[in-house]
Amino acid sequence: MNGTIQISARERDLIVAIHEAGHAVACVRLGVPFSHVAIAREGGGGVETGALCRPKCAQEHEPYAQRCRAQAIVAFAGPIAEARALRDGITAAVGLSSGRKDERDTRYFVREMIEARGEAVADVDELPRLLVEELAALHGEAEALVEAEFALIERVARSLAEAGRLTRDEVMGVLG
Repeated sequence: MNGTIQISARERDLIVAIHEAGHAVACVRLGVPFSHVAIAREGGGGVETGALCRPKCAQEHEPYAQRCRAQAIVAFAGPIAEARALRDGITAAVGLSSGRKDERDTRYFVREMIEARGEAVADVDELPRLLVEELAALHGEAEALVEAEFALIERVARSLAEAGRLTRDEVMGVLG
């Protein structure tokens, strides 16, 4: 035995769907536009990847720093929802999705948010400290959002796992 945890295709599908549903529900709650959320089936197996499709010009009416803040929370919400599901024992597996794209997105939006607010960074070594502080604060907000909305995230995830793709309107319908 190599220490790898075996899970069913259905469990894997649900984990990916919960991750993507976390992003989608965060978008709805924070007013971030998106067209659809989807999970992709690879070959004959289960779900391998997911996607949340947002229009490039989303939220143009809002101040840039505020948009970046919301986008960072949305980026955090997927991995946090997945971790919550794993913690709650939906499956015994851990670390199925890397979250690397979510991490890159979050760092990008935080950096943009700091710059958009016009905060002067006296020296280049100060930027990492500001990033860490902002990331910690936004992560806390995303955790609170996921915790408050987790039952709805699970409902959206089950619909997504069944359908493979949900439009924003369909997500709104599941949310009620």
